[in-house]
Amino acid sequence: MYVDSATLRPATIPPEMAAAFGVSPDSEPGPRYKFPPAPPPPPGIFRARRRVQWREIDSQMHLNNAMVVEYASDCGGPLLEAHGWTYRRMIDEGFGIVIRRYHVEYKQSAQLDDELEIASWLSEVRRATAIRHYTLRRVSDGSLLAQLHAFAVWIDLSAGQPIRIPPRFIANFAANISAPQ
Repeated sequence: MYVDSATLRPATIPPEMAAAFGVSPDSEPGPRYKFPPAPPPPPGIFRARRRVQWREIDSQMHLNNAMVVEYASDCGGPLLEAHGWTYRRMIDEGFGIVIRRYHVEYKQSAQLDDELEIASWLSEVRRATAIRHYTLRRVSDGSLLAQLHAFAVWIDLSAGQPIRIPPRFIANFAANISAPQ
């Protein structure tokens, strides 16, 4: 999304910028998809906090959009550990989790020194996949800044192929899984 630096509102991409990226001024934008609603969080929602640092802001003086995905990704280690799983344990047991796709909806920007809460829970747990939901909120006012859905696949590390999610993994995460709707 292109943002007007004065108003911080979405703006039309200038033709010279579109041309620099090889986009024809006559080309039609792709379809817009409505962000799918997340199921209600379960009782065992995971929460982590972090403060926006200088190196994470962009020229508009707000948290760079790419950092929102990184914040969600960085939440993974502590989230796993909170449920008895570490990366080492997963490696020792021969599997890993690969995020195949992030879907992000940006709502508001975060500023330098804002304290953010990242909340996360699972839903749509299937044989080898699940959806991990994230919300990023500003702690000072509770404003929703972004929400993400991450499509995760469990992989056998030796074969590089999807595997059934280990039942012991699901059992440890039971409180963090949203009930089917």
